[in-house]
Amino acid sequence: MTQTDDALSIAESVLLAPANLHTPQLASLLNGKLTGQADYADIYFQHSRHEAWVLEDGIVRDASFNTERGAGVRIVQGDKT
Repeated sequence: MTQTDDALSIAESVLLAPANLHTPQLASLLNGKLTGQADYADIYFQHSRHEAWVLEDGIVRDASFNTERGAGVRIVQGDKT
């Protein structure tokens, strides 16, 4: 398995599957946008998790956990993005 295959596998399981999206759907979207209208297109994925704890004298005073997920599409045609 190549590094690209591994990254795609992670994106599929962490970002696409929970949103009920599949790779062929994304390929179809990009192919449709590329047909005669664009030179290049790509999809960016984001997944981040943040956790914070505030302790005072060994006692938890505050805690938070945040997860962000998203994707963006970039289409390039000539010098336009």
